[in-house]
Amino acid sequence: MSKLLGVLFMAFTLVSIGHAKELTFEQFQESCENPAAYGSQNPPAKIKLLCHDVYNAWEPVESGIVKLSESRMISSELFSDKYHVSTDSYDIAVPERNAVCPRLREVVHTATIEIGKTCADVAGEDVTLEDLCREALDSAIAENPDLVETEASGRMFSVCGDATQKP
Repeated sequence: MSKLLGVLFMAFTLVSIGHAKELTFEQFQESCENPAAYGSQNPPAKIKLLCHDVYNAWEPVESGIVKLSESRMISSELFSDKYHVSTDSYDIAVPERNAVCPRLREVVHTATIEIGKTCADVAGEDVTLEDLCREALDSAIAENPDLVETEASGRMFSVCGDATQKP
């Protein structure tokens, strides 16, 4: 699903930019300040910032069980004033103990937003596309958690792994 969203994101981007000339972010900022240097009379208008967020996380699922073997050994030795029976050991059967084993599944959270911007919004040396998108996404998701689509990736993790305890 996240691959499909990525393809749709790229397709939407290609359709929306049409025949627009591609610039770096720094060049775009400069085109706002000095449009003539980029062959225009006016600075860019109708600026849209498209932000796509993909966040992989682990969430707990029903715990598994791992069997732990336990052991018990008794030894004996007998003494008297005349005789001695040497030590002998006995293994005593003990049932296995079930232990809880936390399990997790990986999920992929995705969100896409489009926001209008102005040249003033993107101007300044300290402004980055990363910061603009992170702030916009965090704010939009906080206001509307339904923007986030969650899908299981298919990966599982068990803290105990497939390990079995050896005596």
